[in-house]
Amino acid sequence: MIRKDAIRTILALLSVAALRGQDAAATKATAPIYSVTVVGRGVDAVNYQYRAAPTRIDFRGTVLLSNAKGQATVVSRRGRTEIDAKFENLTTPARFGPEYLTYVLWAISPEGAAHNLGEIIPDGSNRARLRATTELQVFGLIVTAEPYAAVGQPSSVVTLENQIRPDTVGKIEPVQARADLLPRKQYTWQVGENPGPAAANAPKVSMSQYEAILELYQAQNAVGIARAADADRYAPETLAKAQQALSDAQRLQATKSNTKQVVQAAREATQTAEDARVLAERRKQAEQTPHPDNGVAPPLERGPNGQADRLVNPDAQTLLRKQLLERISGPFAARDTARGVVVTLPDEAFDGPALRSSVSAEFTPLVSAVAGQPGLRVDVEGHSGSGDSELLSWERAEAVQKALVAGGLPAGSVTIRGAGNSQPGGARSGPIAGRRVELVIAGPPIGAAPASGTP
Repeated sequence: MIRKDAIRTILALLSVAALRGQDAAATKATAPIYSVTVVGRGVDAVNYQYRAAPTRIDFRGTVLLSNAKGQATVVSRRGRTEIDAKFENLTTPARFGPEYLTYVLWAISPEGAAHNLGEIIPDGSNRARLRATTELQVFGLIVTAEPYAAVGQPSSVVTLENQIRPDTVGKIEPVQARADLLPRKQYTWQVGENPGPAAANAPKVSMSQYEAILELYQAQNAVGIARAADADRYAPETLAKAQQALSDAQRLQATKSNTKQVVQAAREATQTAEDARVLAERRKQAEQTPHPDNGVAPPLERGPNGQADRLVNPDAQTLLRKQLLERISGPFAARDTARGVVVTLPDEAFDGPALRSSVSAEFTPLVSAVAGQPGLRVDVEGHSGSGDSELLSWERAEAVQKALVAGGLPAGSVTIRGAGNSQPGGARSGPIAGRRVELVIAGPPIGAAPASGTP
């Protein structure tokens, strides 16, 4: 059973934080949600690969939660590593600030890349257990306090870190992956003062009820942070989905529905809100990236000494379009449109958000054709299918952009945007057939204006 005073603390803290967060989004008078408290010592990354038997490691609390401790059993399987972790003395994360609602276990690669392994929910005795799986074979483990469980990068509030035991098997080549090398979140949200804990003699509730309330307020936290990150402007559709899922979770809670339904709806809201926040930050960054003048100026032809001194004949533009289309349409489906030459990469060209290496290798003719005509640009548009996350379309567009730049195109000549759920020809509905990435090649040499690059 969980004491109801813990829930009351969450409700009180979140009611203040939500109101302050809304004010911050409206007035932009924001303050960092995280006070940066970097743990000075490093985290040992252990190589668990090819171990026939399980091995164990310990967890020790940092200066932020010195009484916390734990241990984990790690088993290396073919293609994955299984972790069974247990923790003790995990007091409420709200002690670090009203915005912190939960704990998250992270696997940290030797290069400092962080992988969210899952949420840690302490019981009424401040104990918790988490079973997780990762594809990593070499990693360190840390626990952080977070505003919600669906975060993509760890906060600076590192509360536990793994500790090598004398009997730990697999510590042959430990690598130092320092916590201060990890990327920092840029969440901002104006929060109020801690109103203090509720009465200690409050009645108790079941663990399932506590989890439902905790997930519900994590969702509220996530939506508030996404809104403060300007998701209402830069990712309105995704934010609207998150708000709808949050409303559904609140309705289920109010009607005393099954707690599993409340948890499911709340987690959907949290994840969608995190997608909206990430999209908003990426689109703001793209908007702030300077682009060359995208106006439609009369195309110029190069003179004998390279100077631009003659207007291009429209017939020459048509011929260049035709040649460009012929060179590109070998490995890819391409078509000539009013927007320019459009190349379509279907869903099969990707493995999740990643571009398949076999497809990336076929970009050479496209890169060569575009790079050979100064003034041409490539606008990469990610389109999602029905029911897809809008973040997926953006991540796929990013993957294509990176492949084009790696192939030789100047970074300033390739822009990206997530176009959401749209079909060829402008239809706004449909199944997975709409999941694709389009490369729009345009510019004065072919008489088509590039897109603005603004999401």
